[in-house]
Amino acid sequence: MTTERSGLAHGILHCNINTVGVSAAHDFYAGLLGLTRRMRTLTPAGDGAMLGIDGDTDSETWFLYDERGPRVAPALELVQWNSPAVARRSAPVPGHTGLLAVGFRVPSLEGIRLRGLGPDGASASAERCVLPYRGERHRGMRVTDPDGVPVELVQHAEGATVLSHLRIGCHDLARSSVCYAALGFQEVAGPSHVETPEAEVSTVSLGLSQDPTFTLELVEWRRPVKVTQPSAEAGNAQGLYRIALGCEDVKEAHSALLDTPGWQVGEPLWVPMPGSPLPGLTVLFMTGPDEVVVELVERPATALAHRS
Repeated sequence: MTTERSGLAHGILHCNINTVGVSAAHDFYAGLLGLTRRMRTLTPAGDGAMLGIDGDTDSETWFLYDERGPRVAPALELVQWNSPAVARRSAPVPGHTGLLAVGFRVPSLEGIRLRGLGPDGASASAERCVLPYRGERHRGMRVTDPDGVPVELVQHAEGATVLSHLRIGCHDLARSSVCYAALGFQEVAGPSHVETPEAEVSTVSLGLSQDPTFTLELVEWRRPVKVTQPSAEAGNAQGLYRIALGCEDVKEAHSALLDTPGWQVGEPLWVPMPGSPLPGLTVLFMTGPDEVVVELVERPATALAHRS
């Protein structure tokens, strides 16, 4: 069991999706899962250097929450890039490494069907499947959002619809687990082996002890053969781009992680939050195994309500 260290992650803040149209993305998640926008920021003259973008940027960000709301639930952070435009890329498919899918627990798949799929209740393709989640196999459904992001719906009889997990494809499951342990993640379930007619994978489920509602579901592909997901290096790449984690002290975390194997660590930065209740936040961008981008945000645990 990993021992938590001061300055490392204590909670999931949001999963970032870069979109060509924030309204269409919002309508999809609102119509499918009942998410609501609770915060919006406008950055007409931002500095893109921290995201690998040259020059000023113009973007609009919407934060969507499940019914638990801010401070209790993690958010979907939808970012519409006006300048530069979103860098389009192909959607991830089985076998790809990196960020694969965003996931939700739902009380009933049939209930989701009754809501309708897609913006304004329009129809959309849905694939029934069995999904590995927290070390068990669950009835599930896989749909695709307007930006090509796979969305996993895991049937779970208890509770309401919640943002529950992020699936990550790994070249080396054991190495990735060690890298995330350096941030404070611990094994929730696994490692385990799953084999179906379509795929053969090894999985492990990781979580933060102070935030039991969300997991990283790591997958190492045995079949199909794992391939690197092509992606733009800059932060305006379409689709899932990064996950943001709360920590007590970004500078302390920076010092602790600077020489940690598997992580490329940037410098702490102050980021203004125009249009939000917060004047700004201190953040640290870092790239880990399989090119997964993690943003550490200085947000004390006392600012987040108890999550269950």
